[in-house]
Amino acid sequence: MTLMYGRPEDIDAWMALVAEVAPTFPGLETPEQLAEHRASCGLSDAEMPSVSERTRRFAACCCPLAGIIKSAAWGVSSAYRRRGVASMLLTEALARLDRSQMITVSTFRENNPRGTAPRALYRKFGFVAGELTVEFGYPNQTFLLYPQ
Repeated sequence: MTLMYGRPEDIDAWMALVAEVAPTFPGLETPEQLAEHRASCGLSDAEMPSVSERTRRFAACCCPLAGIIKSAAWGVSSAYRRRGVASMLLTEALARLDRSQMITVSTFRENNPRGTAPRALYRKFGFVAGELTVEFGYPNQTFLLYPQ
């Protein structure tokens, strides 16, 4: 598998995957939220000043197989799970981030079955559980990767 960044011509395939994995991502539950996400995919970094928005732009990193985008951020199509796609994406992300700084991610809490795979992935890469939070009205937990 190879990793590449999404291109403007990939937007329809990208949004099809986002729609598939949206039920597992708080903040993408409504048609309005999906439309906002689609609109943000084409913005430049100057037009997307906040860290969370720049992170969403970086999420356009994808693993194309058979001409179809199979991963959105850490949301991997159900047909392509357990093939190392999420690990490949996280490896790429960590290679591009400043490892002299704390890296924080957020996922589902321990008691939520949707958090089993992401929590295991983050632990595999050395992240440790952090504070309990609420994002988009949904209970989450941060995971921290300490500076090298």
